[in-house]
Amino acid sequence: MNNETEEFKRNDDALWKLAEKRAKFKRHLTIFAIVMAFLWVANVFTLLIFTHGLALMTLIWSAVLVHEYWKAYHDDDNETLVQKEFEKLKKEKGDVGYKRSDEVRDL
Repeated sequence: MNNETEEFKRNDDALWKLAEKRAKFKRHLTIFAIVMAFLWVANVFTLLIFTHGLALMTLIWSAVLVHEYWKAYHDDDNETLVQKEFEKLKKEKGDVGYKRSDEVRDL
């Protein structure tokens, strides 16, 4: 297998993982909206008995959703961050090729 094929497969795998994260977030958001709507409406009909506990549950679940949203839409995985940093260093220092580590540190 040549390098281009391996890179395409790696990119496909990364896109698949990203698609799974986004689909998971959308499912979780839908479940959150349905459950919270039901609980808040039920709370109104029970004369607001569970308001504090329900508010706390809504707040905590919302924080979890914000975290999932961030991971799905804004968080680069570690490999992507390493690749970006590597490209940045290559641009700053020039392509050093296959030099010994002590030679690279001296650049």
